[in-house]
Amino acid sequence: MKKWLGLFLLSLITHAAFSQPNISPLLADSLKRTLTEAKEDTNKVLLLVELTRCYTSIDSDVALQYARQAKALANRLDFVKGKIAVGIAEGFILAHTNEYASGLAILMDTRRLAERFGTPQETAVILANIAFIYTMSKDNTKAAEYLEQAKIIQKTHPIADIHLTLGVIYQEMGRLDTALVYLHQAYQTGLKYQLPTYVTSSAYFLGTAYAASGQTDSAMVYYRRTLAWNQKFNIAGVNARAYQGLAKVYKDKNQLDSTLFYGKRAIEENGNHAYHLPTLIEASTLLSQVYEQKNNQREAFHYFKIAMAAKDSLTIQEKNSQIKKLAYEEEEREIRTKRRIEANQAAFQRQLQVYALSGILGVVALLAFILFRNNRQKQKANNLLHRQKEEINRQHEKAEKALIALQATQNQLIQSEKLASLGELTAGIAHEIQNPLNFVNNFSELSIELAKELKVERLKSKEERDEELENELVDD
Repeated sequence: MKKWLGLFLLSLITHAAFSQPNISPLLADSLKRTLTEAKEDTNKVLLLVELTRCYTSIDSDVALQYARQAKALANRLDFVKGKIAVGIAEGFILAHTNEYASGLAILMDTRRLAERFGTPQETAVILANIAFIYTMSKDNTKAAEYLEQAKIIQKTHPIADIHLTLGVIYQEMGRLDTALVYLHQAYQTGLKYQLPTYVTSSAYFLGTAYAASGQTDSAMVYYRRTLAWNQKFNIAGVNARAYQGLAKVYKDKNQLDSTLFYGKRAIEENGNHAYHLPTLIEASTLLSQVYEQKNNQREAFHYFKIAMAAKDSLTIQEKNSQIKKLAYEEEEREIRTKRRIEANQAAFQRQLQVYALSGILGVVALLAFILFRNNRQKQKANNLLHRQKEEINRQHEKAEKALIALQATQNQLIQSEKLASLGELTAGIAHEIQNPLNFVNNFSELSIELAKELKVERLKSKEERDEELENELVDD
């Protein structure tokens, strides 16, 4: 039952995990044709994610292959948005095919990326799927913890398509009243936006929830609504599961003929889809039990063999899946080993580059220091020369001023000497002029004195006169 529920939820609530309303083989074929021409870029990553979503309900193994191709390319391109999208896709598939440990590890890693680089809505979807894993693992405490975190985000960033996931989780927890509330919200969302998988899946799970709560009439209503809506949408496997649901309800009512009718319709409508074998096992087992109850051992054994064969096929399928998983994990280990080697080589190259750059920077720093020191010395020398030049200029100016002063002094001295010479010459001339004058003056004075003396002598009487003196005076 748990295996089937995971597979059925995997297909029907793809929209809740991926926001992808239409899951169509035709769309998958179109995307595959586009993929053949796609370049190795981020668009190809998104294209591979879309293919993963399309094949989720068709073939989960093929879906995983596309998811892992997208993952490898996203890692190679370091495309964070692509890593988040493919992480949700791959984790969702693994979580709903009983690969709980692997799915949980991928979803946890993706959650860390989404919280840093993604949207709150992506984080809420991841949290809801983690809660689903813990629910299927019967760890309701952990499931409730992650569920509460998803609901907190839901309050501020409404995500209409998370209601279906929440409803299924609460149904698995046995909280049927709460489950019915969320499943009705999911059903209304599907009707409002005309989302094929959302309408059929919410209607189907409303039928299972009502059946689990003993409200068989309501269960039958929603199983029939599932069939009615799928006449429009024609989603593989939906009719088979709805018929199987009706068969179980009629068995609970002990209406064995109706149980046989709808059980056989479930096998007839089963077709080829992701949960083909679990549906076949459940329907054939139910039919075997009813025929045994009706004492029809032949038919009981017939459907028992069908159930056993389907179980064997499912076992083989699971083993093949395990082998593929081991091969993928080995390939992943080789890729991780190769990446570690490449990372170590890149780190070594970076280290060499750092050392080389450090050496270059060291040389540049040394040259810069030498140039700086030389420049400082040159500046000092230039400053010294400048100061010396200024000093020389000052001395030169001072010398020029001294020379000018000296020349002025010299000129003054020359003028003084000229004036002195002129003065001496003038004094000499004046002296020379003065000497005759003095002589004349002296002679005049002497003549006057002689004249006076002569006059005096002449005035004397003849007896008193001194003729010799007079003659001497006259001669003088």
